[in-house]
Parts: sequence; C-alpha cells; structure tokens
Amino acid sequence: MVEFEGISERLYRVIRQASKETGKQVKLDITGGSIELDRGVLDRMTPAFDTASQRVAMASRDPEVENRRRKDATGTI
Repeated sequence: MVEFEGISERLYRVIRQASKETGKQVKLDITGGSIELDRGVLDRMTPAFDTASQRVAMASRDPEVENRRRKDATGTI
C-alpha cells in the first residue's frame, strides 16, 4: 500500500507545467491525499496525468476573455 500523497507532487508538477505552456491559470485541489492505495492501482493511474494536462489545454478558461467578462480566470481541477 502506498499513500496517494506520494504521487500527488508529480500531478501538481504536470498541471503547473501545462498551465505555464498554455498560459492558462489552473489550481489543482487534492483532498484525501493521505489515503493508501495498492501500488498497482497507482501505476494504472499514470495515464491520468496526461489526461489532466490535456484538460488544462482544452477546457480551462482563457484569462483575457474571463477578465473581460469580470469572471475568475482561474480554473480548478
């Protein structure tokens, strides 16, 4: 059993990098990071990191457009 928190730093890094590359503002909020999962389950979650970075590029808000609308430009995952 491995704590999910052990790989959460990697997920934060993926989101931070995708945010920087796309110029979009994103906040990652992980709750329950201290839960323990089977190592095999965590290994199968690795493709989710790629999916998360793709979601930043496709779904998060364009900061300029949101500022014109007077809305918060930061997306939350």
